[in-house]
Amino acid sequence: MPRMRVTRTGSRAFQAVVGALGTNKIGKETYDSKRDAYHGVEVEAIVAAGARPVFYGIERNLKTDLTGLEAAVTPTTRGLYVIHYAGFAQPLAELLAFARARGLTVIEDCALSLWSGMDGQPLGMSGDASIFCLYKTLPVPHGGALWMAAPIVVIDTYEHAYYIDYRNRRPDYLKAWWNAV
Repeated sequence: MPRMRVTRTGSRAFQAVVGALGTNKIGKETYDSKRDAYHGVEVEAIVAAGARPVFYGIERNLKTDLTGLEAAVTPTTRGLYVIHYAGFAQPLAELLAFARARGLTVIEDCALSLWSGMDGQPLGMSGDASIFCLYKTLPVPHGGALWMAAPIVVIDTYEHAYYIDYRNRRPDYLKAWWNAV
């Protein structure tokens, strides 16, 4: 089973990971470090999955405010969304230990971190899932990628995947896909 899925954009990769994990993994609250600077699709995807995004602070050096994060977590928290701003690594050892001790799913945002690493390991390979935005690093017009620690199955329901054969009949496409599996 594959662990990497290429998508049209990094936004689509994030939507796919939240959809794949569902609320049993992201919970009723998912913590996101982008209090004032976010693209919006992350919040939309979390809300669409039935969770409530809760924002935690970052320090002036763009590192996670671990004290503030610890104070904010509640019993309904299930996910931690970690952003590696501009390719600079967050304190992953501390964040992963924090998340594992509380049973939190860790999603790494590596939109600008394709070639970045920490302690000899590429960013995006430590959490439960990671998203990449390829066109922010590579000379391509579009492209995103989703990586998950566990094997995944993702159904592409973007219109280009089925329009020639099914036109606007997405349910028929999904039924045929499941029958083929």
